[in-house]
Amino acid sequence: MTSEVFLLENARGQRAVGKRISLSLPDRCRGLLKHEYATLRRFADPAVVRALAITEHGSEAWLILEHLAYGDLRALSGAPPTKWLPLLLPPSRWLVRCHSDGFVHGDIK
Repeated sequence: MTSEVFLLENARGQRAVGKRISLSLPDRCRGLLKHEYATLRRFADPAVVRALAITEHGSEAWLILEHLAYGDLRALSGAPPTKWLPLLLPPSRWLVRCHSDGFVHGDIK
């Protein structure tokens, strides 16, 4: 599925992430976006980005996700595991929960 990702901001300064696809793509692409939304809602957890909405506007479909302004883990590159391992435990527990429910996540970032 070809998609584009945007940082969105409303008039109140609240940020979100928008994943956009064209509605001219095959129906299965729209289905994948809906499946991603449903999966994130089904397995909602504080350790994982929240799916806020899915919508269609004009010729586009949008998946709206929580914006996490914490940056990434690059600053911890080369640091001892005691510095970065605690950050990996919550999402790891989420993955175990998903796997026990029969869902395998194939795109860990």
